[in-house]
Amino acid sequence: MRKILTFLFPFLLSIIFGQAYSIESIVEDMVAQRDSSRLLFITHPGDSSQINIHKSRFGAWVRDTSAKVTVQGRAVKVWPSGAVADMITLEPGWNSVPFFVESKWGIEETIIHVFRDQELEATPERPTVILDTLMSPSTNRAYYGANEINVSFHGSPGGKATFYIKGLTSEPFPMKETSSGIYSGLYRIKDTDNVNSKKVVFKLKGKRGWVKKRSTAGRISVIPNYQPRVAKTAIDHTLVHYGINGEIFMDLPIGVELELKADYGYWCKVEAAEGHSGFVRKSSLEFPVSGEILDRAYVNGISADEDTNWVYLTFNTSEKVPFDITHHLEPNRISVTLFRTYFQNEWTNYPENKDVLNYLDWVQVDDSAIRFDFILSNEQSWGFYGKYNGNRFVLALRKPPVFVDNSPFQGLSIAIDAGHGGDHKGALGATGLMEKDVNLVYSYYLKDILEKEGAKVIMTRSDDTTMGLSERMDIAFEENTQLFLWMHNNSTGLLRHPEEIKGASTYYTPLQGLEFARSIYPHLTNLGLEPEGFVHRSYYMTRQTYMPVILVEGAFLSNPEDEMFLMSDENLRNLAQAVADGLRERLGEIGNQK
Repeated sequence: MRKILTFLFPFLLSIIFGQAYSIESIVEDMVAQRDSSRLLFITHPGDSSQINIHKSRFGAWVRDTSAKVTVQGRAVKVWPSGAVADMITLEPGWNSVPFFVESKWGIEETIIHVFRDQELEATPERPTVILDTLMSPSTNRAYYGANEINVSFHGSPGGKATFYIKGLTSEPFPMKETSSGIYSGLYRIKDTDNVNSKKVVFKLKGKRGWVKKRSTAGRISVIPNYQPRVAKTAIDHTLVHYGINGEIFMDLPIGVELELKADYGYWCKVEAAEGHSGFVRKSSLEFPVSGEILDRAYVNGISADEDTNWVYLTFNTSEKVPFDITHHLEPNRISVTLFRTYFQNEWTNYPENKDVLNYLDWVQVDDSAIRFDFILSNEQSWGFYGKYNGNRFVLALRKPPVFVDNSPFQGLSIAIDAGHGGDHKGALGATGLMEKDVNLVYSYYLKDILEKEGAKVIMTRSDDTTMGLSERMDIAFEENTQLFLWMHNNSTGLLRHPEEIKGASTYYTPLQGLEFARSIYPHLTNLGLEPEGFVHRSYYMTRQTYMPVILVEGAFLSNPEDEMFLMSDENLRNLAQAVADGLRERLGEIGNQK
């Protein structure tokens, strides 16, 4: 049913609504729906907004492009589109921000109210004080075995600070003033340490010799090494980060056991194997509170199987263990690291299909990790992922498509995802133009181009509907698509002037998307768009490995000039054509390599 709707929906919609996918008609409708008696419409920030910075960009639209507009008493530029985009200055507390328009149709004043939080309280040198702000730990923490305890507080600058934890520190430990009034300290846990629910006591001696003491709200517990704790991943796609909110280390399925090293409340520090630790959101784990030591697992040979689209390499692992999969180039290879594992029997049954895997190499990195390097047969990888089938680990490698000479799109299955949609509006231009609408329009233009050249195109979003990111990728995976194009447009942060940042960019995460993103990028800038960047970055969608995923950011809706570019159907057709041209160029290179 989904396939039928995917192909019929655009056709039926075009009959019912005519120019439903014309950006110019969307802009006309947007203007027509506005109160004709009003001269100015403020798109952002909204009235009663809360902004925690001293300067913020704003966007508005004025009906008369020849009007004079002042904001906070300062004249600002009106663009040919009617866009007004500049900066407002905010004081702590409530701000009344006046917008004044003088037009051939009359005079109008609009005031919005914006709240800015108070800045971090400045502490006096005297009297000596220790504040509650930034005091850490603020919640209870538990540490299991060797670890580091980091503590901090905010107090009077220029003093001498120490901290003390009863049962751990036989004497006060010194702290360092890392910035004005911010003091930090560190304690390294010893194997013999064992305390339960102890507060951290801070002592600050000010410049005048006055002394202040404060205790933390959070308490410290340390459980010795000989009482290990084991947690288990409770959901698929449990993400292990290098640091709290840091880059992703591993993406694990449900049921993988990890040694628990520390409990920070919302986050836990876990260990995949000795020397390989990371941080996981506590909500992603279940806690059997096991005192058992996690034994090393073993691999007893690797066997191969395949279907129409994939080659499957099954590791005869004795249990589910943490794993990491990484794509490397020169040579093109997929590396699988199995933690807490050793190779018991070096027996590998290679797949019959020679178009995917050239050969396998492996090395026991240390007592707690083994790495397998699967050298691929081609310079381009077309997808990979890891999963467990029972206790057996399975690495899936996608077979390359079969190319038709002089027609690289012929038979290729491509997913086009128009970013945002429904409740998720995306970036917002000063005129009120919404990114979700622009994305859908130029995604349909791209679909038409690719289908005319023989591609099978799946639109994950066919209309203005709300969809989750995993739902979009699931559609592409179920349809066995071989490329995923994530179509977006950009916006700068609130601190940057809207005229400072503009232009096109492409993004990738696994290296299988690198050359596609690199090939598309110059075709975008050839349209006259500024070069914003060819970027390696990790987003949920781009880090998915089932197929090459390329994020295309056409232009900046926050920039009035770029926004005008995106308000033209001709420009959006050219934008879609540039993406198709870049893909064709890369696919031609792959075809010539065979």
